[in-house]
Amino acid sequence: MALEQTWLGIAGTALTGLGSTVNGLHSLYGLLHQLPSQLSPTSHEWAITPALAGGVVSGTAALASGMLTAAKIGAGTGATFSMSALGFGVGCVYASAGLAYFVHSLLRLNTSQPPCHAPKEGSEDAAQYPSPDWLNTRVLNWAVIGCVGSGKSTLINSIRGLRARDPDSAPVGVGHTTTKPRPYNFTGELAKLTNNMARIWDLPGAGTRDWPCATYIRDAGLRYFDGVAFVTSGAFFEVDSELIQQLLEFKVPYYLVRNKVDQDVINNIEDNGVSVEATVSGIRRELLDNACDPARTFLISAKHPECAYLDFGLLLRAMALDVSRIRGALPEFQKEGMLTLTTSGVLPEPDTTLEKHRGAAAAAEAPAAAAT
Repeated sequence: MALEQTWLGIAGTALTGLGSTVNGLHSLYGLLHQLPSQLSPTSHEWAITPALAGGVVSGTAALASGMLTAAKIGAGTGATFSMSALGFGVGCVYASAGLAYFVHSLLRLNTSQPPCHAPKEGSEDAAQYPSPDWLNTRVLNWAVIGCVGSGKSTLINSIRGLRARDPDSAPVGVGHTTTKPRPYNFTGELAKLTNNMARIWDLPGAGTRDWPCATYIRDAGLRYFDGVAFVTSGAFFEVDSELIQQLLEFKVPYYLVRNKVDQDVINNIEDNGVSVEATVSGIRRELLDNACDPARTFLISAKHPECAYLDFGLLLRAMALDVSRIRGALPEFQKEGMLTLTTSGVLPEPDTTLEKHRGAAAAAEAPAAAAT
């Protein structure tokens, strides 16, 4: 009974914190959305508002990361439920902050032109790699690719802030094989905040009769996407490696998303008594041993993005930083005197952020891994 009450207290506290976080972030972005219409675009207050909002969200994420490290230290010293109680609460905050930062970054972008890495209209390159008729490059587009059962539909829902049973969610479960490209928009308040300018695409996998590997980049129009996420719940396949090499040549951002890590953690605890940190560290090390770029590899639970020991927040942050680079800012954000998210000390550079996080995570995981 005491154990049950403890877990109920943990869940209640975490959900209360999540509600406060979401409400606070919603208020923040509501204010951000309204201010440009109330202030002159040339005023100093209007200029610093987006950067200030970005700094608040980034600070929230940084605070969550620091609290997670403290939780891991507490777990190492034997503090009861430190990882579960604090980690779950922090995960809710961190996932919310990651989504908020992602949405905030989209507000500044110019979609009047395709991504800078896309073939130039009228060029020989564009004739060889034409934009698909079904793809509108005047909005932001991310592709999600993965085999059946990898959890890509769940990931699409989580990026959009939805659960499986929510209206307009991508269908999940056994038997949902993707045979043709299907876009998913943000909904509700998120759609308003992004001006309905973002699409997450569920694409068929490469290597089938209708989508052969040899022409997949062209057929799927991947050169016109703002980023491509490869989702797996196990090892990545050779076809993924081949596509990634081509995307690197074409300068298209990609993300290696290792999903369902939470299930691996639970199984390893129940079957082998291995700690959370040791399992996560082992999966990460296995991916690195198979030549996965650590700055492009993200361990997540799409079904439970609030898992504090995983990288869902970092995945959203990487997507936001990449699209900010390849799309460019709207003209009003390019005027002299405007603050930017990456050059004025508001936020660190992308590589620095990711490497610092990975370094801190490795340092936190090392003692536990050594103990096992």
